[in-house]
Order: sequence, then C-alpha cells, then structure tokens
Amino acid sequence: NSLIVGGNFRKTGTGLFVDRITSWNGSTWSRLLTGHNDHVYALYTSNSTDTMLYTGGEFTTAGGKWCYFAARWGNVNTVTVSGTVRYPNNDPVLSGKIRIIRMDVVTKELIFVDSALVVNGNYILNRVPRGDTTLRVMIFPDDELLDAGAETTYVPTYYPSTIQWIQAGVLYANTNLTNININVIPRGPAFAGYNPAVNLGGFAYLNILPPANIITGFPFLNGTVVYLKKDTSYIAADVTDDNQQYSFTGLQAGIYSLTVQRIGYETETRQVTLGTINQDTVNFYLDTINVIGIINISTNIPDNFSLKQNYPNPFNPQTKIRFAVKKASFTELKVFDILGREVETLVSENLKPGEYEADFTAGRLTSGVYFYRLTSDGYSETRKMVLVK
Repeated sequence: NSLIVGGNFRKTGTGLFVDRITSWNGSTWSRLLTGHNDHVYALYTSNSTDTMLYTGGEFTTAGGKWCYFAARWGNVNTVTVSGTVRYPNNDPVLSGKIRIIRMDVVTKELIFVDSALVVNGNYILNRVPRGDTTLRVMIFPDDELLDAGAETTYVPTYYPSTIQWIQAGVLYANTNLTNININVIPRGPAFAGYNPAVNLGGFAYLNILPPANIITGFPFLNGTVVYLKKDTSYIAADVTDDNQQYSFTGLQAGIYSLTVQRIGYETETRQVTLGTINQDTVNFYLDTINVIGIINISTNIPDNFSLKQNYPNPFNPQTKIRFAVKKASFTELKVFDILGREVETLVSENLKPGEYEADFTAGRLTSGVYFYRLTSDGYSETRKMVLVK
C-alpha cells in the first residue's frame, strides 16, 4: 500500500524530481513516470481493487503524454537504464545523482524522466517509460547546485563524457539498456577562500528580438548549466535557480571563462575579467536551435527502402518523417532549402533494419518550401515539405 500525493511541488524526499505527483510506501518517496507539467488538484481510484489512478488539474502532459487536464495511470511499462560512473583514471565515482532528461521539442520544457543515486561507481534507473525518445543521461554532484566553495571533484557531465548537450549520447528506451557508462569531467582544485573575495553572477535568458514582453523583458531560461573555468580546469558549476540566476562566490581576481549550455539552445562561452568589484550582471541570451529525435517504430524487416511523406504537411514548426531501412547500413536523412543548401541533418548513423520516425523542429527557419532526402546503401529518395509560420 502506498500514499499518493499530488500538488504543485517539483521535488520530494531528498531532492527526488517528481513533477507534482509522488508515492510514499512508508519509508521512501518514489516517482510515478514523468509526472505532470502543471498543478495536480485531484486524485481518485474507484475501489480498492482498481489498479488505475485518475488525476485532474491544470496539466497538459502527464507521464510524458499529451492530455487535457485529466489523466489515467495504470500498470507502467518501463525499462531500466544502468551503467558505471568513473573518473578519467578509471577510479569509481563514489557518489552523485544521475538524471535522465528529455526535452519537449515543442515547448522546450525539460522533463526529468527518472533519477537515481550513484553508489560506488554504479547506478540503475528503474522507471524509464518504454519508448521514450531522445533521452540524455547526466550526472550531478550530490549538492546539485554548486558554487566555488563546494567540495566536489567533478562538474555536471553528460553521457558519455562531455559538458555539451549537443555532443551527448542520445538514448532510445525501447528495451533495457546496460553499459551506459559515464566518464566525468574532473573539477580543478577547490577554492581556499581568497581575501579579498569577488563574486560573479547573472541570468540566462531566451534571446527574442524584440523581447516578448516590453515590461518584463526577455524570458528566463530554467535548467541552464553554467561552467566556470580558470586556465585549463573547470573549477565550479551552477544550475540556474528558480529565478534563473547563477552565482559563484569567493573568487580571486583574474581571468575566467564562462560556458553556458541548456538542451535545445546554442551554447555560449564568454571570457570575464574580475577585479576587486563583484560582477552580478554577466547575463547570457541564448538562441534556440532545431532539435531532432529518431525512434525505431518497428523491428520488422521491410521489403524495401522507403521514405514517406512528412506529416503534418504543411507544418509549423514540428513535423514527423517516417522511413524504412531494408538492411543494416549507414543512413542519412537531410533537409535542404529551395536553393539546395543543407539546413539540417536529422540522421547520420548506422541503422539496423526496421521502420523509423524522425522528429524535425524548424524553430529558426523561415516559411517556405524545403526538401528532405534519405540515402542508405545506394538508395536515395527526396520529398518536398512546406513550412508555414
């Protein structure tokens, strides 16, 4: 028997991300899939033998699925993701928090699909919804929100070993996944407390010209990770807080490098020179980029290679493209503008036989006619699609 709780909270227990719904079994809190993207006001089960949980509220997604203020939860079809976490010298990372992250390609909201603690260099995520697509795995030190004085030995790192989300390995949760191993990016020597000490901080914004609201200005970006580097070593990292502000305290005067990255947005790096005066307005304005994903929708071996018409078409800004691969081969799916210039590579990898579906979000492209071309093992086909904004 478990206690099910819903509301407007994002975390519970010892920092477990639950997205407004969670269960308590008498000793620990647990996630229910990926939660809800807004308030949960009502919970209901019809009787003691009903395995379904019904929820109502202001949400429009629940468990990673689109819905309309109401959702039903039943027996969950999940897979596990597991692996090791090690330093470059192969020593195990003894502690930390693993998160598996998905971004909604339309709203760009970050969805924390599951989380787990690292124990002696190992982790296992037990409740990853089967079929979830374009997942990225990231490890955070225990305190999650870091500052220059935190006693940590590595900075937040994406699988397999990068701070850049665009370079991170992408997972497709069609089956249990093992050996998803991460080599963390080490952190340089911790600060000893300089005198005089200088503070550095600022905000991360979505770059919209002109600003969406002339009064409130540029919209904030949550979930932005800011890395602080001095010389050749990362010495600290921070995740933007509820006000989308980052901060580093206790710094020595000198030259630093700040790298700001967030899934779905351009990464920006800037050099900052600190003197003896605090700098708390080093702000970043990040541009969106096109985000893609691909899923294997059938492992049946097709009779032929094929490329389907995208749907919807016309589209704004997201569309889906289905294609079939007859045999294992290197496959590319690319998008071109009307002048024949390549504007996006959706697929460029070795694929097994099967049917696939690729998501394409044309966030920064202008309205017009575009072409997409599939090439694989000598097969080539091109189709036309129309973007209308």
